[in-house]
Amino acid sequence: MAPVYRFLLMLRNGEAADPPAFLTEHPDWQPGDVFVAANGRAFRIVDTNAEIEVAGMVLFDSIWTVEPLEESTGRLRHQ
Repeated sequence: MAPVYRFLLMLRNGEAADPPAFLTEHPDWQPGDVFVAANGRAFRIVDTNAEIEVAGMVLFDSIWTVEPLEESTGRLRHQ
């Protein structure tokens, strides 16, 4: 079974994206990458922050700041 990586998705204004999380088997993501979430919406990664820990527990591998895309362009990767 392949490992699953969990990413928390936040918009530039600080609100949670819809959907608020992205699960994938691929760990290597960078700003500029485009992905399609489980609900079919495409997003571009603007920034990543791997410094996350809540009460000693790591629930996500990273927090991504994302922007929604109207059309899927760029380097598109699926969940």
